[in-house]
Amino acid sequence: MVGLNELNISYDDFHAAYLETFGGEQNVLNAVRAATDLGMSVLVGSTLYPGAKISSGYLRRVFKDAGIQQEIKFLEDFVFPLGRARQKLPAHFFPSDVEKRQRGGCNDAGQTLVILPDGEVLFCCGHIVNSKAQEIMTIGSLASGTSLVEIVERMQKNVFYWWLNLKGPEAVLTELGVEKKFYRRCEACFYLGTACREKLRALAKRKEEIFAQLEVKKWPINLVSGK
Repeated sequence: MVGLNELNISYDDFHAAYLETFGGEQNVLNAVRAATDLGMSVLVGSTLYPGAKISSGYLRRVFKDAGIQQEIKFLEDFVFPLGRARQKLPAHFFPSDVEKRQRGGCNDAGQTLVILPDGEVLFCCGHIVNSKAQEIMTIGSLASGTSLVEIVERMQKNVFYWWLNLKGPEAVLTELGVEKKFYRRCEACFYLGTACREKLRALAKRKEEIFAQLEVKKWPINLVSGK
């Protein structure tokens, strides 16, 4: 198994059309059975939008009807106006009630590291991975010969990481004088990493001041295997 202990599958209305070429839903069932037979944990993620058919409830019924008894984890999320979705989907696909938006620190930042095929390491596994905003989450590269431990130590000295983790992207936007509101933190980070990139670079000169405001303590972080 070479240390691999979990299989993550993305399956929803968006993926269904592509899977038809490879056996459709049966392909998902085969993958889940193979993984559970090997003793692996399985997580199935679905992206939702108004009127979507495939959800965690739907998948639970499908797996039960197929006789899959093992525990399967499910993760649901909503469509974000990022990347191709922003260009190709109509506005009603996206949540719009900004009064119910996510606020405060993002505990996901730094808890799961992402290692991309080219060796780059990110402190976020959210929706901005493989987007134009990816650079603001990149903390190093294994391809350069730097160890993962050294990269994590670098992350702990990264003021932007701590700012997101403790206060959240809206706090950063406020500091930059941006009044724009977002429904989800990922969308706010995408905006920070695209429209506000130069302003973020300018804030680096105030690193020590911002650290003092955050009262950051370099406590140990549990390193979780990334993608």
